[in-house]
Amino acid sequence: MTRPDGAAIVAALRRLLPADGAVVTEPHELARYEQGWRYGSGKALAAVRPSSTEETSRALAFASAHGIRVVPQGANTGLVGASTPDASGDMLVLSLERMSRTLEIDAVDRTVVAAGGVLLSQLEAALAEKGLMFAIDLGADPTVGGMIATNAAGTRVLRYGDTRQSVLGLEVVLADGTVLDLMAPLRKNNTGLDAKQIFIGTTGVFGVVTRAVTSQVAGSSRTTTLSVVHATQTASPVATIPCGPPQMRGDVVTASVAGSTRSTVPFA
Repeated sequence: MTRPDGAAIVAALRRLLPADGAVVTEPHELARYEQGWRYGSGKALAAVRPSSTEETSRALAFASAHGIRVVPQGANTGLVGASTPDASGDMLVLSLERMSRTLEIDAVDRTVVAAGGVLLSQLEAALAEKGLMFAIDLGADPTVGGMIATNAAGTRVLRYGDTRQSVLGLEVVLADGTVLDLMAPLRKNNTGLDAKQIFIGTTGVFGVVTRAVTSQVAGSSRTTTLSVVHATQTASPVATIPCGPPQMRGDVVTASVAGSTRSTVPFA
């Protein structure tokens, strides 16, 4: 395989992705794609910024056909240096930052269809309007695709699990440009292999997540009245605590406050 030189590669990429700013090569513009949030730094040949699954497919197919290495990148907020190029100057950074326009919420089923470049802050703001929230809570502002690729967890992991627990379906572009549609929004699906699991927590090595269907949970801003009453007496409620719906566990009432189990009132 004869690989074209850098200038020819960039020119070909600009023909494939003709939109203004879709291919970044200027050193001062490349800097933010080459330096990690805390760790990791390198030098990229170019940063490719597709705005659709089709453009992502074209870019990856071109890179595969010409033996060009690619590192996928979301918001570049990771702390392990996995989203930056090496020092060779031969790699392409595939940034999904332009793929942030798809965000469809089904408040009844508590599901969301989001593009891989949608930021966590975007998702949270849209869900809050529907009385919902995403189970993952992080200090950074990563993309949906980045959270799936790294199987992010966060401060609510003990209650809701990691990102894998919220993923119902995926759309993924493989290294050769093949698009896999695994977007079935079902909480249980036994039709064939559960292939989406291959792409969760594997940092984009097997494919780039361009869309996802995720499950959501009820927001924690509702107010529930807990009545504390002795078993042999009747009385009015003694406290109103902002929390999620209380749950009975034997002779104990447990209520969630701000997404965590905090209030436990024994019945005795």
